[in-house]
Amino acid sequence: MIKNLLHESLVSVYRNKLINEAQSDHPEVGASCVSPERLAMELNAELHRKETPSKSRGKLGGEEVIYHQNHIEGYLNRVEGEYDVYPLYPAEKTSTGKISKKARKVNYNVILGKFNKKDGFTPNELGTRRKLQPNKNIPPETAMAPTATLDVEKFKGLVSGMPKQIFDKNPKMEKGDKGRPQHTVNTGLPAIKGIIYDSEDGEFKYINTCPGAGTCKAVCYARGGFYGMNDGKIIKLMRRLNLLWNNPKLYYQKVMEELIREASSVQTPKAEWDYEDTDTKPTNSVGKQLVIRWNDAGDFFSDTYFKIAQSATRQLLKLGYDVKSYAYTKQAKFIDLAGDDFVMNFSKGAHPKEMAKVDLEKVKFSDIVPKELFKQVFKWDGPHIVKDKDGLPVFNENGKETLRQLVSKEYDIPMERLKYQSELPPNEGEKFQYDVIVLPTGDSDIGAQREDVHKTFLLFD
Repeated sequence: MIKNLLHESLVSVYRNKLINEAQSDHPEVGASCVSPERLAMELNAELHRKETPSKSRGKLGGEEVIYHQNHIEGYLNRVEGEYDVYPLYPAEKTSTGKISKKARKVNYNVILGKFNKKDGFTPNELGTRRKLQPNKNIPPETAMAPTATLDVEKFKGLVSGMPKQIFDKNPKMEKGDKGRPQHTVNTGLPAIKGIIYDSEDGEFKYINTCPGAGTCKAVCYARGGFYGMNDGKIIKLMRRLNLLWNNPKLYYQKVMEELIREASSVQTPKAEWDYEDTDTKPTNSVGKQLVIRWNDAGDFFSDTYFKIAQSATRQLLKLGYDVKSYAYTKQAKFIDLAGDDFVMNFSKGAHPKEMAKVDLEKVKFSDIVPKELFKQVFKWDGPHIVKDKDGLPVFNENGKETLRQLVSKEYDIPMERLKYQSELPPNEGEKFQYDVIVLPTGDSDIGAQREDVHKTFLLFD
């Protein structure tokens, strides 16, 4: 779950070297071992950054593991009299190009060494490479903040606790169910990278949960407020990943138990039951279809994880339930495995090496529309789009048709096939009959569930 901090209530940790130490159930996955000492250093550095007033706060590094602030405050112990030393960022410039008089911000992503009153400043390996020398004072253009250690057992309990549930329902999924004979549940993992405790070798590890991610990192939906603002949601995703990594069979057992319960709550399998034939199996089902969204955060980071999703779908169908699974993925190898019961959407924000393996004219895919293209069609209240009573964006006069025209022109899409999701007919048509626009707020995900939709254009506020 290494990822960018996009909300002030979050704190993160960052930077690790990739090594191949994946557990036997996920042999193709790269996992980075991280020592408790390194974890403590990174968590503590980010806590200092978070505690700095926002106007003076430095930026985060490129890729971070998301934690709620409570996850750091509750698991670190301050070391009396010991301090970590950090560099300052270069001085900022004004709009006219002059050097700003604002205080220099501290780069809490980098530690240059330690300081205490007895020994003064002692550079670490990085500090030595930067030619910093031991001194009774900290070097120029640096700052210091208290050191801390990690409560290893307590943190291990945070990461490795049993998840209460694998599936949820979120507002976006519920909007897609409205007025349709379906019941949607969703599941996910920490986006980009996540931390686990590997019970096989007793090491903490970072797991890349989005191995095919590219430009989509910058606007990842799962980095936003719904997943990020609540520490309970972060812990939930973390523990799902930990269970999936360490015990995929138990993970699958929980998956099946929950999905059977969800399916049974909205439909009843039917058959020509015969008391003389106990081998009779259901042939259809009456009620609402169960729609399963995999990877509302994260991706199929291993073949084992994809097999779990695929097997669960097939077993439910064999039990007579009316089920459809769907997912977004940045990995080309899973696109060819899509079918009528498992709809796969390739994310165009994938890494270039994954993009090169896909023929976009032959696969269902999503693309992110640049904000500059659509910002003039909506009403704004400062930096935020104005919403109506249903949470949908409010268009300027003629904005709805203008947006359709802009997308049509930018992506060379015939106007007659470009639809808003609310305009899709209730019953699916021919394969790849439509392309859809997903509004930046309050919209559903129905287009991703349908085989008659080819291209999905995503707008992010």
